[in-house]
Amino acid sequence: MNSLTLKPSIFDFLDLVQFLQTHFKWRKNVEAQFSYTAWSNELGIGSKTILRFVLQRKRRISLKTAQVLKSNLRLQLPEAEYFDYLLSYSQPRSEAERTASGAKLINLQRAQYKQVEFDATQTTLDVLGPIVLTLLTFKDFEPRSEFAV
Repeated sequence: MNSLTLKPSIFDFLDLVQFLQTHFKWRKNVEAQFSYTAWSNELGIGSKTILRFVLQRKRRISLKTAQVLKSNLRLQLPEAEYFDYLLSYSQPRSEAERTASGAKLINLQRAQYKQVEFDATQTTLDVLGPIVLTLLTFKDFEPRSEFAV
């Protein structure tokens, strides 16, 4: 399965531009007519060149552009907060800002993943237990009923 069929999660990134590049590729894959021009029109930026330069790392993301992007991406509260810290981590004004943003990103990432404890002896009773547990950690595929046993 093509990894671009699943919407990218911002929590999987430590670089805002890389997330935006991946989001653009995903939208292009899902919507054939999607382009720099279409996205810049959606954002109200006016010029596709500004957007292209941001995605090519030739231009920094301004606070105004960041707010427009965040709105366009329709990020919910934890994602929107992650976006803000990812912006300051990706484009820090100081090393202290980068360090503080990095620590906050780690905390937000950890909050997204819930660990479940279970009796380990139960998983080793069956040879498929460790395989199933490993497969449950993968996020790059969509579960479908034809895979069910």
